[in-house]
Amino acid sequence: ENRVTDIIRKPVRLHMGDLEAVLDARDDGLISPQEWTSLKALDALFFGRLGRGPDVPQVYVALEISKTVAISDVRRAAARAALLRRCGLETIAAVGGQGVHFSAMELAEASGVRILMDVEEPRTPDDDGSVELAPVA
Repeated sequence: ENRVTDIIRKPVRLHMGDLEAVLDARDDGLISPQEWTSLKALDALFFGRLGRGPDVPQVYVALEISKTVAISDVRRAAARAALLRRCGLETIAAVGGQGVHFSAMELAEASGVRILMDVEEPRTPDDDGSVELAPVA
């Protein structure tokens, strides 16, 4: 939870049931039952301010957490944040974990998904073709 403060101030952890806009979208058929199931599976959802002062925007952060962040985690975070935006909620997609695959880091950067961990430069594939994780500070 502390790492989400890299994006927002005073983060408050929420659940899908706390979001009237999402519940209304579900009840009105604006999101499908499959999309609702996907939103309920979101690892963590936070709400907070993007900066200092009373006039700064308030946003949500849709966070997918894995020990090792992979491409699938980045895609899930992006898709679930997009669903929340469809419901009218300004949402930032994010992933976090203890390590991140190089390909997941590239995809996150290309798709605007924030990575909430302190990592050094990811390593390239080893001689055997496996990808080492970027170490976490």
